[in-house]
Amino acid sequence: MRTQTGTYRTYKDMLIALPKIGKLQVVELSHKNKWGAYYIKCQCDCGNITTTDFSSLNKSKVQSCGCLQKEAVKHTGVKNKKYTVDVNKLVDNEITAYIAGLYAADGSNEKSGISIGLQSSDKCILEKTSSYFNYTGPLYTIKRSKNNEKDQIRLTISDNSFRKFF
Repeated sequence: MRTQTGTYRTYKDMLIALPKIGKLQVVELSHKNKWGAYYIKCQCDCGNITTTDFSSLNKSKVQSCGCLQKEAVKHTGVKNKKYTVDVNKLVDNEITAYIAGLYAADGSNEKSGISIGLQSSDKCILEKTSSYFNYTGPLYTIKRSKNNEKDQIRLTISDNSFRKFF
């Protein structure tokens, strides 16, 4: 028998103790796969029931059903904002209506935030947009070399208020 690293020597020891590992409460043995790995059924604090292998659970590699990662992604950039933006400028006026139209035509909703991309010749438009919101982040240049395409300039603002507004 292989020696197990982690808190419990065998899956039976884990099933006797029924520990709580991270957000997962061990419930019962689920099954054994054809390679001999044991799978444990666990209930997460969020209510989901998940099955994970004994080794990952024993080494605390698995802490939840996946809800911890979803929560972490949701809060990405909230605690440690690198760039600041004035969300008080998100009011219903002609300027924000123009920017909303610009976003609708040339923008996208990405994982990192909202993004507006234009040709590099229209850089002044994105600079004015950036200065209107007092955004301290950079404008990114995307070099294009295929088919004589012009370079693109991109403004990306990662703030949840902007996602809700646009």
